[in-house]
Amino acid sequence: MGNLPFKSQKVSKFSKHTFKPFQPDEEVQIDRTQIAHHLYRVIWDGNFSSPVKERLLKGGAKVLDIGCGPGTWICDMATDFPKSSFIGVDYVPTFPTQKPTNVQFIVSNILEGLDFEDEEFDFINMRQMVLWFSEEQYKEQVIPELIRLLKVEGWLEISESELQAHLIVVGQMAKYKRNPYVLYELEACLDQFSNISRDKRAIPIGSNDKIIGQYCVMLCIPLMLEILSEHVLKLSPNKYEQMIREIIDE
Repeated sequence: MGNLPFKSQKVSKFSKHTFKPFQPDEEVQIDRTQIAHHLYRVIWDGNFSSPVKERLLKGGAKVLDIGCGPGTWICDMATDFPKSSFIGVDYVPTFPTQKPTNVQFIVSNILEGLDFEDEEFDFINMRQMVLWFSEEQYKEQVIPELIRLLKVEGWLEISESELQAHLIVVGQMAKYKRNPYVLYELEACLDQFSNISRDKRAIPIGSNDKIIGQYCVMLCIPLMLEILSEHVLKLSPNKYEQMIREIIDE
């Protein structure tokens, strides 16, 4: 397999029930989230890009992770910065049973508003969430809620990915009012912020890259096949699995 273009974009800002069309089972989703965490850490040379390290090391900082999943990112961060506190929020409780003492997990839906005070957090992290909300929800509910929760001197870091090579996938997303390209409109959504920074990394998908490319294959190809089987080939999961087995046997 060759390398396909895959881009990850990160936007940092300084300032002042959801339908999931493509949802694997819980165990598979946890595995993918953990793989993605380690992949992003390699790509971005760490767990975050915003200039908050000194604040977190000093202690007393409060960090929020939106859509935290199994809590891999936030537990990593809490271990590195034991003097600060970390809260992970997700409306599907796949949280770990063991966690650092400075970590708290909360089951909550951001579309219903989060039960936190205004300007409560020094640092808010959200990544790979653009397809979990409709474009309208993302712009008019999610982003405003993040702005409400962020301290005036806080940092908001948003990381999203763009798959350029799979127009079929983009077309299927549009049927559910998902817009993977809404990431290009983030600056407009956050025009009240100052010190806006955007960074972009090109990521290969394929065996030509021994580490990152193969990780991306593990993440992206199963998702593409699921979408193609259900929405293009019109196959049930059982029939799709049977077809794959027949191909392998041949």
